[in-house]
Amino acid sequence: DDDDTVVDDDDTVVDDDDSAPGTCAVAGALTCASGPQSGHTATDPGATDAVDTYGCSFLSMTGPEIAYEFLAPSAGTYEFVLSGLSADLDLLALGGATPCDPAVCLEDSTNGSSQDEEITLALAAGERVVLVVDGFAFASSAYSLSVGCEVLGDDDDTGFDDDDTAPDDDDTVDDDDD
Repeated sequence: DDDDTVVDDDDTVVDDDDSAPGTCAVAGALTCASGPQSGHTATDPGATDAVDTYGCSFLSMTGPEIAYEFLAPSAGTYEFVLSGLSADLDLLALGGATPCDPAVCLEDSTNGSSQDEEITLALAAGERVVLVVDGFAFASSAYSLSVGCEVLGDDDDTGFDDDDTAPDDDDTVDDDDD
């Protein structure tokens, strides 16, 4: 990257540090199969410090942030958990057509101190969200970000929610007693 702009000779927004002004850069992917993503918001190579405010939070997120893209493999409810913190990091879920657009904030978790953060989202198959780990009041910390990919109400093992709100009991087609 020769000029650190989104519109340059050969780079894309996601490749190194070419985030559009006021947006973060997606550092990697979070998947059901990948397991937790771990790092440090101040020292991870994918971290930026470009966003201080988000559309769904009134707090000032002046610390460095790191973002991960998640693509829902099937329709269902997904739980994202941020843990292993030594400072006040927060978790935000962004949607919309532009990756990492802080104005399109779907949900936030802003517990105080080094408490774990958790966001639960109902997503359609193929829906994309960007999970942002950001520091409150200049905070930075090590972290672990995980996703729970159990689809609730899946009584026929097709990946679609039938009518239940509890996890599948015994993986049989006729398990509709929840």
